Amino acid sequence: NAIRALADFISRVDELNGNYQGATINVGKIEGGGATNIVPDLALAYIDVRTKTIADEEWLMNHFHRIINDIN
Repeated sequence: NAIRALADFISRVDELNGNYQGATINVGKIEGGGATNIVPDLALAYIDVRTKTIADEEWLMNHFHRIINDIN
């Protein structure tokens, strides 16, 4: 279920806020699913990410990739 996987991702990404001085994350919009009797195969999240340096961006992307690998 793509919505469930995305919900797990969003929850874990939100936990990163406040744990690293140079990065902030805000999930601004979520889309997914269709008919209620069909398991969704696609879900989207629109995420605003702000970093101060390239090192901050690398820290954040490394965590994003780890979270994705854990969920998959």
